[in-house]
Amino acid sequence: MIKPDEKEYQKIQIKDPGGNLLKGYEPNVPVEHQPLTYMAKDAIALSKNLTESYSEINSNTSGYRDYRGSTVYGAWLWSKNYGFGITAEIDKDEALESYISFRTNLLIITFISLLLTIVATSLLIILANKATRSVQKANKKLNKLLDSFDENVIALKADLNGNITYVSNALCKMSGYSKEELIGNSHTFLKDPETSEAFLENLLRHVKQEEIWRGESRNQKSEGEFYWVYSIVTPEYDTDKNLIGYSDIKNDITAKKEVENLSKSLELKVEERTKEVKSSGEQLQYAMDASGDGIWDWDIANETIKHNRSWVEILKYDESYLEHNMEFFAQTIFEEDRDEVFAKVNLAMEQNQDYASVHRMLASDGEVIWVQDRGRVVQRNSEGKALRMVGSMVDITARKEAEEELRRNLDELERFNKLSVGRELKMIELKKEVNELMVQLDRDEKYKIR
Repeated sequence: MIKPDEKEYQKIQIKDPGGNLLKGYEPNVPVEHQPLTYMAKDAIALSKNLTESYSEINSNTSGYRDYRGSTVYGAWLWSKNYGFGITAEIDKDEALESYISFRTNLLIITFISLLLTIVATSLLIILANKATRSVQKANKKLNKLLDSFDENVIALKADLNGNITYVSNALCKMSGYSKEELIGNSHTFLKDPETSEAFLENLLRHVKQEEIWRGESRNQKSEGEFYWVYSIVTPEYDTDKNLIGYSDIKNDITAKKEVENLSKSLELKVEERTKEVKSSGEQLQYAMDASGDGIWDWDIANETIKHNRSWVEILKYDESYLEHNMEFFAQTIFEEDRDEVFAKVNLAMEQNQDYASVHRMLASDGEVIWVQDRGRVVQRNSEGKALRMVGSMVDITARKEAEEELRRNLDELERFNKLSVGRELKMIELKKEVNELMVQLDRDEKYKIR
Protein backbone atom coordinates (compact mmCIF):
# COMPACT_ATOMS: atom_id res chain seq x y z
CA MET A 1 0.00 0.00 0.00
CA ILE A 2 1.18 3.56 -0.66
CA LYS A 3 1.65 5.55 2.52
CA PRO A 4 0.24 9.08 2.77
CA ASP A 5 3.64 10.70 2.40
CA GLU A 6 4.77 8.33 -0.46
CA LYS A 7 4.57 8.82 -4.26
CA GLU A 8 3.43 6.12 -6.68
CA TYR A 9 6.80 5.81 -8.32
CA GLN A 10 8.33 5.15 -4.93
CA LYS A 11 6.55 1.79 -4.79
CA ILE A 12 7.92 0.53 -8.19
CA GLN A 13 10.34 -2.35 -7.68
CA ILE A 14 12.82 -2.28 -10.61
CA LYS A 15 14.09 -5.74 -9.81
CA ASP A 16 15.01 -8.62 -12.12
CA PRO A 17 12.72 -11.54 -11.18
CA GLY A 18 14.97 -14.03 -13.05
CA GLY A 19 12.29 -15.14 -15.50
CA ASN A 20 9.33 -13.94 -17.55
CA LEU A 21 6.45 -13.37 -15.14
CA LEU A 22 4.11 -12.84 -18.11
CA LYS A 23 4.67 -16.43 -19.09
CA GLY A 24 3.96 -17.79 -15.62
CA TYR A 25 7.42 -17.77 -14.13
CA GLU A 26 7.41 -17.85 -10.33
CA PRO A 27 10.62 -16.52 -8.73
CA ASN A 28 12.20 -18.47 -5.90
CA VAL A 29 13.78 -15.34 -4.39
CA PRO A 30 11.67 -12.70 -2.58
CA VAL A 31 11.38 -9.33 -4.27
CA GLU A 32 13.47 -7.55 -1.65
CA HIS A 33 16.35 -9.90 -2.36
CA GLN A 34 16.08 -9.82 -6.16
CA PRO A 35 18.79 -7.87 -8.06
CA LEU A 36 18.07 -4.64 -9.88
CA THR A 37 17.49 -4.84 -13.60
CA TYR A 38 20.39 -4.13 -15.91
CA MET A 39 18.93 -0.70 -16.74
CA ALA A 40 18.48 0.26 -13.02
CA LYS A 41 22.00 -0.75 -12.12
CA ASP A 42 23.51 1.21 -14.97
CA ALA A 43 21.34 4.30 -14.31
CA ILE A 44 22.38 4.39 -10.64
CA ALA A 45 25.98 3.98 -11.72
CA LEU A 46 25.58 7.05 -13.97
CA SER A 47 24.32 9.15 -10.99
CA LYS A 48 27.54 8.71 -9.09
CA ASN A 49 30.20 11.41 -9.43
CA LEU A 50 27.90 13.24 -11.90
CA THR A 51 28.99 16.85 -12.44
CA GLU A 52 26.67 17.78 -15.29
CA SER A 53 22.91 18.25 -15.17
CA TYR A 54 22.40 15.11 -17.17
CA SER A 55 24.49 12.03 -17.63
CA GLU A 56 25.34 10.43 -20.98
CA ILE A 57 22.61 8.37 -22.56
CA ASN A 58 23.35 4.63 -22.26
CA SER A 59 21.50 1.93 -24.13
CA ASN A 60 21.27 -1.83 -24.58
CA THR A 61 20.21 -3.49 -27.81
CA SER A 62 21.40 -6.96 -26.85
CA GLY A 63 18.36 -7.48 -24.65
CA TYR A 64 17.89 -7.63 -20.86
CA ARG A 65 15.05 -8.50 -18.47
CA ASP A 66 12.88 -5.72 -17.11
CA TYR A 67 10.89 -5.82 -13.82
CA ARG A 68 8.42 -8.22 -15.50
CA GLY A 69 11.20 -10.55 -16.53
CA SER A 70 10.40 -9.82 -20.20
CA THR A 71 13.35 -9.25 -22.56
CA VAL A 72 13.50 -5.63 -23.66
CA TYR A 73 15.74 -3.08 -25.38
CA GLY A 74 16.25 0.24 -23.59
CA ALA A 75 17.98 3.63 -23.34
CA TRP A 76 18.41 5.80 -20.19
CA LEU A 77 20.10 8.73 -18.55
CA TRP A 78 20.34 10.31 -15.03
CA SER A 79 19.18 13.79 -14.12
CA LYS A 80 21.30 15.36 -11.38
CA ASN A 81 18.90 18.27 -10.93
CA TYR A 82 15.85 16.03 -10.36
CA GLY A 83 17.67 13.18 -8.71
CA PHE A 84 16.18 10.35 -10.81
CA GLY A 85 16.81 8.51 -14.05
CA ILE A 86 14.78 8.63 -17.19
CA THR A 87 14.42 5.47 -19.27
CA ALA A 88 12.60 4.24 -22.35
CA GLU A 89 12.13 0.50 -22.96
CA ILE A 90 10.46 -1.64 -25.64
CA ASP A 91 9.84 -5.38 -25.77
CA LYS A 92 12.43 -7.18 -27.90
CA ASP A 93 9.77 -9.07 -29.91
CA GLU A 94 7.91 -5.84 -30.63
CA ALA A 95 11.10 -4.00 -31.56
CA LEU A 96 12.37 -6.73 -33.90
CA GLU A 97 9.05 -7.79 -35.45
CA SER A 98 9.44 -5.74 -38.65
CA TYR A 99 13.17 -6.42 -38.83
CA ILE A 100 12.72 -10.16 -38.37
CA SER A 101 9.94 -10.24 -40.94
CA PHE A 102 12.05 -8.23 -43.40
CA ARG A 103 15.13 -10.34 -42.72
CA THR A 104 13.19 -13.59 -43.05
CA ASN A 105 11.66 -12.52 -46.36
CA LEU A 106 15.02 -11.28 -47.56
CA LEU A 107 16.66 -14.56 -46.60
CA ILE A 108 13.91 -16.54 -48.36
CA ILE A 109 14.22 -14.42 -51.49
CA THR A 110 18.00 -14.65 -51.36
CA PHE A 111 17.87 -18.43 -50.88
CA ILE A 112 15.39 -18.91 -53.71
CA SER A 113 17.43 -16.63 -56.00
CA LEU A 114 20.61 -18.47 -55.10
CA LEU A 115 18.91 -21.83 -55.63
CA LEU A 116 17.54 -20.75 -59.00
CA THR A 117 20.97 -19.42 -59.96
CA ILE A 118 22.60 -22.70 -58.98
CA VAL A 119 19.95 -24.72 -60.84
CA ALA A 120 20.18 -22.50 -63.91
CA THR A 121 23.97 -22.61 -63.84
CA SER A 122 23.92 -26.39 -63.42
CA LEU A 123 21.46 -26.75 -66.29
CA LEU A 124 23.58 -24.51 -68.48
CA ILE A 125 26.68 -26.52 -67.62
CA ILE A 126 24.86 -29.81 -68.28
CA LEU A 127 23.38 -28.53 -71.55
CA ALA A 128 26.74 -27.09 -72.58
CA ASN A 129 28.48 -30.38 -71.81
CA LYS A 130 25.76 -32.31 -73.59
CA ALA A 131 25.96 -30.01 -76.60
CA THR A 132 29.74 -30.31 -76.61
CA ARG A 133 29.52 -34.09 -76.45
CA SER A 134 26.87 -34.10 -79.19
CA VAL A 135 29.03 -31.93 -81.42
CA GLN A 136 32.08 -34.06 -80.71
CA LYS A 137 30.08 -37.22 -81.34
CA ALA A 138 28.62 -35.78 -84.54
CA ASN A 139 32.08 -34.68 -85.68
CA LYS A 140 33.49 -38.09 -84.91
CA LYS A 141 30.66 -39.82 -86.72
CA LEU A 142 30.94 -37.44 -89.66
CA ASN A 143 34.68 -37.99 -89.91
CA LYS A 144 34.14 -41.72 -89.69
CA LEU A 145 31.52 -41.58 -92.42
CA LEU A 146 33.75 -39.42 -94.60
CA ASP A 147 36.69 -41.79 -94.06
CA SER A 148 34.46 -44.76 -94.84
CA PHE A 149 33.13 -42.95 -97.90
CA ASP A 150 36.66 -42.21 -99.14
CA GLU A 151 37.85 -45.79 -98.63
CA ASN A 152 34.81 -47.69 -99.85
CA VAL A 153 32.89 -45.53 -102.32
CA ILE A 154 34.16 -45.16 -105.86
CA ALA A 155 33.66 -41.45 -106.41
CA LEU A 156 35.01 -38.33 -108.04
CA LYS A 157 34.12 -34.66 -108.38
CA ALA A 158 34.65 -32.41 -111.38
CA ASP A 159 34.05 -28.79 -112.34
CA LEU A 160 31.69 -27.64 -115.08
CA ASN A 161 34.41 -28.24 -117.69
CA GLY A 162 34.72 -31.87 -116.68
CA ASN A 163 38.11 -31.43 -114.96
CA ILE A 164 38.55 -33.70 -111.92
CA THR A 165 38.80 -31.89 -108.57
CA TYR A 166 38.50 -34.85 -106.16
CA VAL A 167 38.86 -38.63 -106.27
CA SER A 168 38.29 -41.18 -103.50
CA ASN A 169 40.88 -43.72 -102.41
CA ALA A 170 38.48 -46.42 -103.60
CA LEU A 171 38.59 -45.02 -107.15
CA CYS A 172 42.40 -44.85 -107.04
CA LYS A 173 42.52 -48.53 -106.02
CA MET A 174 40.05 -49.45 -108.75
CA SER A 175 41.77 -47.52 -111.56
CA GLY A 176 45.38 -47.99 -110.52
CA TYR A 177 46.02 -44.23 -110.73
CA SER A 178 47.11 -41.98 -107.84
CA LYS A 179 45.19 -38.87 -106.80
CA GLU A 180 47.97 -36.70 -108.19
CA GLU A 181 47.61 -38.37 -111.60
CA LEU A 182 43.85 -37.93 -111.73
CA ILE A 183 43.15 -34.51 -110.17
CA GLY A 184 43.30 -31.82 -112.83
CA ASN A 185 42.73 -34.25 -115.70
CA SER A 186 39.53 -34.49 -117.70
CA HIS A 187 36.81 -36.87 -116.61
CA THR A 188 37.41 -38.72 -119.91
CA PHE A 189 40.92 -39.65 -118.71
CA LEU A 190 39.43 -42.79 -117.13
CA LYS A 191 37.17 -43.70 -120.03
CA ASP A 192 37.71 -46.41 -122.59
CA PRO A 193 39.58 -44.74 -125.51
CA GLU A 194 36.70 -45.80 -127.74
CA THR A 195 34.23 -43.74 -125.69
CA SER A 196 32.98 -40.87 -127.83
CA GLU A 197 33.23 -37.19 -126.91
CA ALA A 198 29.46 -37.10 -127.14
CA PHE A 199 29.34 -39.19 -123.97
CA LEU A 200 30.91 -36.45 -121.81
CA GLU A 201 28.96 -33.74 -123.63
CA ASN A 202 25.70 -35.53 -122.81
CA LEU A 203 26.75 -35.89 -119.17
CA LEU A 204 27.72 -32.22 -118.83
CA ARG A 205 24.48 -31.15 -120.50
CA HIS A 206 22.47 -32.94 -117.81
CA VAL A 207 24.62 -31.38 -115.06
CA LYS A 208 24.24 -27.83 -116.40
CA GLN A 209 20.49 -28.41 -116.55
CA GLU A 210 20.77 -29.44 -112.86
CA GLU A 211 19.59 -32.95 -113.62
CA ILE A 212 20.81 -36.27 -112.24
CA TRP A 213 22.47 -38.49 -114.84
CA ARG A 214 22.66 -42.28 -114.60
CA GLY A 215 24.40 -44.65 -116.95
CA GLU A 216 26.94 -47.39 -117.60
CA SER A 217 30.39 -46.88 -119.05
CA ARG A 218 33.53 -48.85 -119.69
CA ASN A 219 36.72 -47.46 -118.12
CA GLN A 220 40.38 -48.38 -118.49
CA LYS A 221 42.85 -49.01 -115.66
CA SER A 222 46.39 -47.67 -115.66
CA GLU A 223 47.74 -51.06 -116.78
CA GLY A 224 45.26 -51.20 -119.66
CA GLU A 225 42.65 -53.56 -118.22
CA PHE A 226 39.03 -52.58 -118.76
CA TYR A 227 36.30 -52.42 -116.11
CA TRP A 228 32.62 -51.42 -116.15
CA VAL A 229 30.92 -48.95 -113.80
CA TYR A 230 27.39 -47.72 -113.22
CA SER A 231 27.49 -43.99 -112.44
CA ILE A 232 25.09 -41.65 -110.64
CA VAL A 233 26.10 -38.08 -111.46
CA THR A 234 24.56 -35.23 -109.42
CA PRO A 235 25.10 -31.45 -109.62
CA GLU A 236 27.33 -29.78 -106.98
CA TYR A 237 26.72 -26.28 -105.54
CA ASP A 238 28.71 -23.75 -103.50
CA THR A 239 27.48 -22.10 -100.29
CA ASP A 240 25.58 -19.51 -102.34
CA LYS A 241 23.73 -22.26 -104.23
CA ASN A 242 25.67 -21.60 -107.43
CA LEU A 243 26.30 -24.60 -109.69
CA ILE A 244 30.05 -25.35 -109.61
CA GLY A 245 30.35 -28.89 -110.94
CA TYR A 246 29.18 -32.43 -110.28
CA SER A 247 29.88 -35.54 -108.21
CA ASP A 248 30.04 -39.01 -109.73
CA ILE A 249 29.30 -42.01 -107.50
CA LYS A 250 30.27 -45.24 -109.25
CA ASN A 251 29.40 -48.88 -108.74
CA ASP A 252 31.67 -51.59 -110.11
CA ILE A 253 29.54 -53.77 -112.43
CA THR A 254 32.38 -55.59 -114.17
CA ALA A 255 31.26 -58.97 -112.82
CA LYS A 256 27.69 -58.25 -113.90
CA LYS A 257 28.86 -57.44 -117.42
CA GLU A 258 30.92 -60.63 -117.55
CA VAL A 259 27.87 -62.64 -116.48
CA GLU A 260 25.77 -60.92 -119.12
CA ASN A 261 28.32 -61.75 -121.80
CA LEU A 262 28.58 -65.32 -120.55
CA SER A 263 24.80 -65.62 -120.50
CA LYS A 264 24.55 -64.40 -124.09
CA SER A 265 27.20 -66.92 -125.12
CA LEU A 266 25.40 -69.71 -123.29
CA GLU A 267 22.07 -68.72 -124.77
CA LEU A 268 23.56 -69.01 -128.26
CA LYS A 269 25.03 -72.41 -127.44
CA VAL A 270 21.77 -73.65 -125.93
CA GLU A 271 19.86 -72.31 -128.89
CA GLU A 272 22.19 -74.14 -131.30
CA ARG A 273 21.96 -77.34 -129.27
CA THR A 274 18.19 -77.02 -128.99
CA LYS A 275 17.96 -76.68 -132.74
CA GLU A 276 20.12 -79.78 -133.11
CA VAL A 277 17.98 -81.73 -130.64
CA LYS A 278 14.78 -80.47 -132.25
CA SER A 279 16.09 -81.46 -135.65
CA SER A 280 16.93 -84.88 -134.31
CA GLY A 281 13.56 -85.13 -132.58
CA GLU A 282 11.71 -84.35 -135.76
CA GLN A 283 13.52 -87.24 -137.44
CA LEU A 284 12.51 -89.60 -134.64
CA GLN A 285 8.98 -90.59 -135.44
CA TYR A 286 6.85 -92.73 -133.19
CA ALA A 287 7.97 -96.31 -132.62
CA MET A 288 8.75 -98.00 -135.96
CA ASP A 289 9.70 -94.72 -137.69
CA ALA A 290 12.47 -94.15 -135.16
CA SER A 291 15.99 -93.86 -136.47
CA GLY A 292 19.11 -95.13 -134.72
CA ASP A 293 18.53 -93.53 -131.24
CA GLY A 294 17.48 -95.75 -128.36
CA ILE A 295 14.51 -97.89 -129.33
CA TRP A 296 12.41 -99.87 -126.90
CA ASP A 297 9.75 -102.45 -127.73
CA TRP A 298 7.59 -103.49 -124.81
CA ASP A 299 5.68 -106.81 -124.86
CA ILE A 300 3.12 -105.85 -122.26
CA ALA A 301 1.54 -109.28 -121.89
CA ASN A 302 4.87 -111.05 -121.26
CA GLU A 303 6.44 -108.08 -119.43
CA THR A 304 9.62 -108.13 -121.53
CA ILE A 305 11.34 -105.27 -123.34
CA LYS A 306 13.68 -105.36 -126.32
CA HIS A 307 16.11 -102.58 -127.32
CA ASN A 308 18.44 -101.67 -130.13
CA ARG A 309 22.18 -101.17 -129.62
CA SER A 310 21.87 -97.39 -129.20
CA TRP A 311 19.65 -97.77 -126.12
CA VAL A 312 22.14 -99.97 -124.23
CA GLU A 313 25.02 -97.70 -125.30
CA ILE A 314 23.27 -94.63 -123.91
CA LEU A 315 22.93 -96.36 -120.51
CA LYS A 316 26.41 -97.95 -120.79
CA TYR A 317 25.24 -101.56 -120.73
CA ASP A 318 26.61 -104.38 -122.85
CA GLU A 319 24.61 -106.24 -125.48
CA SER A 320 23.40 -108.83 -122.97
CA TYR A 321 20.83 -106.22 -121.98
CA LEU A 322 19.26 -105.90 -125.43
CA GLU A 323 16.34 -107.80 -123.92
CA HIS A 324 15.27 -107.93 -120.29
CA ASN A 325 12.23 -108.01 -118.04
CA MET A 326 10.09 -105.06 -117.01
CA GLU A 327 11.44 -105.03 -113.46
CA PHE A 328 14.98 -104.28 -114.68
CA PHE A 329 13.68 -101.56 -116.99
CA ALA A 330 11.89 -99.90 -114.07
CA GLN A 331 15.14 -99.88 -112.08
CA THR A 332 16.91 -97.91 -114.82
CA ILE A 333 14.49 -95.01 -114.30
CA PHE A 334 15.64 -92.50 -111.65
CA GLU A 335 13.72 -93.28 -108.45
CA GLU A 336 12.27 -89.80 -107.96
CA ASP A 337 10.94 -89.77 -111.55
CA ARG A 338 9.70 -93.38 -111.67
CA ASP A 339 6.12 -92.92 -110.48
CA GLU A 340 5.53 -89.95 -112.81
CA VAL A 341 6.92 -91.88 -115.83
CA PHE A 342 4.66 -94.90 -115.29
CA ALA A 343 1.69 -92.61 -114.64
CA LYS A 344 2.22 -91.10 -118.09
CA VAL A 345 2.67 -94.58 -119.65
CA ASN A 346 -0.56 -95.84 -118.06
CA LEU A 347 -2.42 -92.72 -119.19
CA ALA A 348 -1.26 -93.33 -122.79
CA MET A 349 -2.41 -96.95 -122.69
CA GLU A 350 -5.78 -96.20 -121.10
CA GLN A 351 -6.74 -93.14 -123.16
CA ASN A 352 -5.17 -94.24 -126.43
CA GLN A 353 -2.88 -91.24 -126.66
CA ASP A 354 0.80 -90.75 -127.33
CA TYR A 355 3.28 -91.01 -124.47
CA ALA A 356 5.96 -88.34 -123.92
CA SER A 357 8.24 -87.73 -120.97
CA VAL A 358 11.46 -85.94 -120.03
CA HIS A 359 13.06 -87.66 -117.06
CA ARG A 360 16.24 -89.06 -115.61
CA MET A 361 17.68 -92.54 -115.99
CA LEU A 362 20.56 -94.34 -114.32
CA ALA A 363 23.46 -95.65 -116.37
CA SER A 364 25.25 -98.82 -115.35
CA ASP A 365 27.98 -96.79 -113.61
CA GLY A 366 25.45 -94.77 -111.61
CA GLU A 367 25.62 -91.66 -113.82
CA VAL A 368 22.33 -89.75 -114.09
CA ILE A 369 21.29 -89.24 -117.71
CA TRP A 370 18.48 -86.98 -118.90
CA VAL A 371 16.35 -88.43 -121.70
CA GLN A 372 13.47 -87.37 -123.90
CA ASP A 373 11.25 -90.44 -124.15
CA ARG A 374 8.33 -90.91 -126.56
CA GLY A 375 6.10 -93.83 -127.47
CA ARG A 376 2.68 -95.13 -128.44
CA VAL A 377 0.59 -98.29 -128.16
CA VAL A 378 0.82 -100.15 -131.48
CA GLN A 379 -1.23 -103.26 -130.66
CA ARG A 380 -4.42 -103.90 -128.67
CA ASN A 381 -6.70 -106.91 -128.29
CA SER A 382 -10.34 -107.00 -129.27
CA GLU A 383 -11.28 -105.46 -125.95
CA GLY A 384 -8.94 -102.51 -126.50
CA LYS A 385 -6.38 -103.62 -123.92
CA ALA A 386 -2.81 -102.61 -124.83
CA LEU A 387 -0.59 -105.55 -125.82
CA ARG A 388 2.44 -103.84 -127.28
CA MET A 389 4.02 -100.41 -126.97
CA VAL A 390 7.11 -99.09 -128.76
CA GLY A 391 9.08 -95.88 -128.41
CA SER A 392 12.38 -94.06 -128.74
CA MET A 393 14.70 -92.38 -126.26
CA VAL A 394 17.06 -89.45 -126.91
CA ASP A 395 19.93 -88.47 -124.58
CA ILE A 396 19.40 -84.74 -123.75
CA THR A 397 21.86 -84.53 -120.81
CA ALA A 398 24.01 -81.91 -122.56
CA ARG A 399 20.98 -79.73 -123.20
CA LYS A 400 19.81 -80.03 -119.59
CA GLU A 401 23.26 -79.13 -118.28
CA ALA A 402 23.36 -76.12 -120.58
CA GLU A 403 19.88 -75.06 -119.41
CA GLU A 404 20.91 -75.43 -115.77
CA GLU A 405 24.07 -73.40 -116.36
CA LEU A 406 21.99 -70.73 -118.09
CA ARG A 407 19.54 -70.65 -115.16
CA ARG A 408 22.37 -70.24 -112.65
CA ASN A 409 23.88 -67.43 -114.68
CA LEU A 410 20.52 -65.71 -115.07
CA ASP A 411 20.00 -65.96 -111.29
CA GLU A 412 23.47 -64.50 -110.77
CA LEU A 413 22.67 -61.73 -113.21
CA GLU A 414 19.45 -60.94 -111.34
CA ARG A 415 21.37 -60.87 -108.06
CA PHE A 416 23.87 -58.40 -109.51
CA ASN A 417 21.00 -56.23 -110.79
CA LYS A 418 19.40 -56.17 -107.32
CA LEU A 419 22.79 -55.46 -105.73
CA SER A 420 23.35 -52.51 -108.07
CA VAL A 421 19.95 -51.02 -107.21
CA GLY A 422 20.60 -51.63 -103.51
CA ARG A 423 23.95 -49.86 -103.66
CA GLU A 424 22.40 -46.90 -105.43
CA LEU A 425 19.78 -46.58 -102.68
CA LYS A 426 22.51 -47.00 -100.04
CA MET A 427 24.48 -44.14 -101.59
CA ILE A 428 21.41 -41.89 -101.41
CA GLU A 429 20.84 -42.83 -97.73
CA LEU A 430 24.53 -42.21 -96.99
CA LYS A 431 24.33 -38.75 -98.58
CA LYS A 432 21.19 -37.94 -96.56
CA GLU A 433 22.94 -38.98 -93.34
CA VAL A 434 25.98 -36.81 -94.17
CA ASN A 435 23.65 -33.85 -94.91
CA GLU A 436 21.87 -34.31 -91.56
CA LEU A 437 25.17 -34.30 -89.69
CA MET A 438 26.34 -31.19 -91.57
CA VAL A 439 23.10 -29.41 -90.51
CA GLN A 440 23.66 -30.45 -86.88
CA LEU A 441 27.10 -28.83 -87.10
CA ASP A 442 25.59 -25.61 -88.55
CA ARG A 443 27.16 -26.30 -91.89
CA ASP A 444 25.58 -26.25 -95.33
CA GLU A 445 24.36 -29.53 -96.79
CA LYS A 446 27.09 -31.27 -98.76
CA TYR A 447 24.87 -33.02 -101.32
CA LYS A 448 21.79 -31.99 -103.21
CA ILE A 449 19.34 -34.91 -103.27
CA ARG A 450 16.17 -34.95 -105.34
